[in-house]
Amino acid sequence: GDNYKLIEFDIVNANRGTNLEGKRFNLNNIGAVFLHYVLDALPLTVLRNKADHQEELCLTAHRRKDQTYDLLENDFFQARLQLQESWQAYDWSKQTEAERYYHEHLQEFYRHSKDDIYYCYSALRAIDNINRLLDDRAFILSSDILACRDKRYVIVGNSVAHKIDSEFILDWQKQQGNQGCIINEPDKNLSRLLI
Repeated sequence: GDNYKLIEFDIVNANRGTNLEGKRFNLNNIGAVFLHYVLDALPLTVLRNKADHQEELCLTAHRRKDQTYDLLENDFFQARLQLQESWQAYDWSKQTEAERYYHEHLQEFYRHSKDDIYYCYSALRAIDNINRLLDDRAFILSSDILACRDKRYVIVGNSVAHKIDSEFILDWQKQQGNQGCIINEPDKNLSRLLI
């Protein structure tokens, strides 16, 4: 039928959208939002606590030496790259506004963490932006990957999808007065976050 509209919506940086004709579009009174493999593709910072500072995981990409240029054989760009990991000192004063905005919450939540920290600052910003558009009884359902035991990320098509810390996101939402739950299905490598 005709009872639908297609829009482009920047969930990280704005709370308004643009329809496919290029006109500005105001969103409000939304009853439900479904985010399927969206949060785990947003910018993420992986940190680890050291004795007197934090370090950030950095990735460097190189073309695989054993990969041919035959796109008919492998047309996934990411599959033709070799990713190398390194850790570098993390300076909070030089990070984006979005990263600094949730800094205190992150420090409190992970105060004694000895594991890697999956700092989902863009996922927090996205859900906060969406929440401002929803009515009182609306909900958000997000489905994302569970990171494999020996990997921090997986290649999905031409994108890199990564683990997000749903507990961290849910804790922030509860501080904002929202309720939610997490359902993990390891056999399907799937995590669902309901807010």
